[in-house]
Amino acid sequence: MAKIQSDEHGRVIGFPYHDGDLEGVLCDGKTVHLALRSVGGERRVLSLRGVKHLAVDEFWLGNIVLVMFLSDLAQRCAGSDEFARQAAADWRIELGERSSGLLGFVLLSSYGATVRAVCDDAEVSEPGVTLSVAHAT
Repeated sequence: MAKIQSDEHGRVIGFPYHDGDLEGVLCDGKTVHLALRSVGGERRVLSLRGVKHLAVDEFWLGNIVLVMFLSDLAQRCAGSDEFARQAAADWRIELGERSSGLLGFVLLSSYGATVRAVCDDAEVSEPGVTLSVAHAT
């Protein structure tokens, strides 16, 4: 797993996801795994660790990822970032020192799901990793 990188605007960079699919969401305690497939068919798992708050809205069959953002929540709140202010209000997060080190994550779809989270860390797998469900026989 590699740390997720983002540009100066907080947009996630470093691996293909635009117009790809959000195929699944798995919550495992305080970790949330997002199953992604790029337009070229490359599969990865994006993992949010130490999740404090999570909202997944409008998850549909065939979610098409538009853009993802990941950045320091306290820094975003210091500016004019609407997501950070809304997240703080929705989840009653005290901004300032208590939000220091927390990350704000947003996945926006052109069709389907919106994912919003506040977490401690975020990583993405190498290509080829998938989520699966094991059935006991």
